[in-house]
Formats: sequence, structure tokens, C-alpha cells
Amino acid sequence: MTQNSPIVSVYIPTYNRSDLLKRAINSVLEQTVKDVEIIVVDDNSPDDTPQVMAELMAIYPQLKYFRNSENQGACYNRNLAIRNATGRFVTGLDDDDYFLPNRLESFLTAWETKSPNAIALFDNVKIKKSEHDMESLSCPKSVDFDCLCLRNDVGNQIFAERSLFSDGVEYDEKLKSWQDLELWMHILSVNKNKCFQNIEKYTYIFDKSHPHERISSVNVDKHLNSFNYIKAKHALNGKNEYRLKCQAYGYNARSINPITLLVDACKSQSLYVVLRMSKYYLKNNKGM
Repeated sequence: MTQNSPIVSVYIPTYNRSDLLKRAINSVLEQTVKDVEIIVVDDNSPDDTPQVMAELMAIYPQLKYFRNSENQGACYNRNLAIRNATGRFVTGLDDDDYFLPNRLESFLTAWETKSPNAIALFDNVKIKKSEHDMESLSCPKSVDFDCLCLRNDVGNQIFAERSLFSDGVEYDEKLKSWQDLELWMHILSVNKNKCFQNIEKYTYIFDKSHPHERISSVNVDKHLNSFNYIKAKHALNGKNEYRLKCQAYGYNARSINPITLLVDACKSQSLYVVLRMSKYYLKNNKGM
């Protein structure tokens, strides 16, 4: 990439994980693309995050830091960061994850040749389960609204022009789970016949190896509450309603009646859902 590459804004919400935050920030600073701003929103962390940020900002002028006076939640923090972004493009990073050095360059390169129907980009993901155990997950080449109802193959981050996040297109602060999924659905619902395109690389490390609780660690009841909220917000019915409901159940098959699970899977009219839910049923009911 040349020095004239479009600027990218990377937003990082954080809470009480200064050690992991430093790793996340460094992974952005070490990108092959240097024309980047990093926006950190601190949700009133009680640890040394303010001191860590003060030290880093004294060295790196591309850092922006916002600190809440009280805990506001991840959605509020992400929205605050995006509203204060100045880059042509924006993308996110959770404070306990990190980028590989070629992530932003890969997205910028792919943007130049993406499909005309693609309104945002995403990629495959690597999951760090332990220091020596890394799992690679491949995702579909493109994802539309119907696909999201079946499964969030996009994951928790997209790469898109900042102008996409306007006119109320933002994270829904009423949701306790599935905030990323609902935002992707919202974007595709207001941009008809568009999709998210996979650049088919592995440039994001989703870290499950650390002892801290992940933001996404929630139970099935929260997912079912989110299902009901999203169903009403997006007026889902028929196939997509059942697909999304099965997706909620899929997080914890032990928590529901297995007969209900399989009936809803069949109603989704998707062989994938039927097989997936059947797998959960068999796995969790051995010896019964």
C-alpha cells in the first residue's frame, strides 16, 4: 500500500483488561497500513487503563481515548467510537482479540475488486483456544439477510465505509446479546439486495485462551430474549423466524425441550438446521 491509502478507523471498546488492551492496540499499530486512527472507549475501568492509555497517547498521536463516567455497555461504547471516527473506512476490534499484521491491507486491497453487491467485507477467523491450540474456521464467500437468520457467519467485525453507519444504523443498546448479528441484519435490511463479502483470509485472532470473561459469554435465555426482540424489530416471519429461533437454541441444547428443538429445526425448512439441531440432540442426550 502507498502512503495515499484511505485512512481506516479502528474502534476498540474496553473494560478492565489493560494488559490485553495493550496487545490489541499494538496489533493495530503493527499493521502494514500505517494511515490509521485507533479509537479506544473505556467503560469506566477500575484498573490502570487510564494510565496505560496516557502513556501510549504520549507516543502515538493516532490514538483517541474516551472514558465513560459510569459503565454504559459495549454497544454504547462502539457507537461512541464510530461517531467520533474520521476515517473513510471503519472496523472494530475487541480488547481481548488482536489483528494479524496484514488485516487492514487485505481489506483495502479486496475493496478495490469486491462484488458490486457487497456493502461490507469480513474474513475467516482463527480461534486461539490455548497457547498452542489454534482453530481455523472457514466461512461462506458471501452472506445476505437470509443467511444471517440461519447463522452469523460474518462474526463480530466487518470492514466498511464509515458512511454506512448513518441515519440510525448503529448497535442497538437495548440488546443484551446478538448485538453484532442485529446490526448486520439492520444494515442489510436498509440496503436491499446487498451482501457482506468474505475476503477468504485469516487475519483476526479470536482469543478464548485468557482467564477473563468474554463479552459474548451469555446464556441461552438472553439469546431467546434477543430472538423475540429482533423478530419484532425486523418483522420476521416464516422461514427466517424459525431459522433465527433455531440459532438461539443452538447455543445450548441442554437448556430446552429437545422435541421443541427438533420441531423448530424442521420448520426452518433448512437441511443444515435439521442436521445441526439433531446433532445437538444426540450429543446431549446420550444414555437417556
